[in-house]
Amino acid sequence: MTPTAVNEDEDLKQGPSRHDADWESLTRRERQILDGVVAGLSNPEIGRELFVSPNTVKFHVGNILRKLGLRSRIEVAVWATKNHRN
Repeated sequence: MTPTAVNEDEDLKQGPSRHDADWESLTRRERQILDGVVAGLSNPEIGRELFVSPNTVKFHVGNILRKLGLRSRIEVAVWATKNHRN
């Protein structure tokens, strides 16, 4: 089994409760930012929609990555899509 397959298998074993816990760990603002990331918006675009600075968006994106154990905005979008969080 490849390392990727092993990781996917481990995710399946952990089931939806892990993903629900991950979702619950995000603040309301982080969830709003996540919606913007999923929509493909840039930090300035998300900031304009939420009336915050691009640096504030960047800070929240960093928190989202850390809390979900992900490394990129693309991984965040994929995670959210797989978990019906869009």
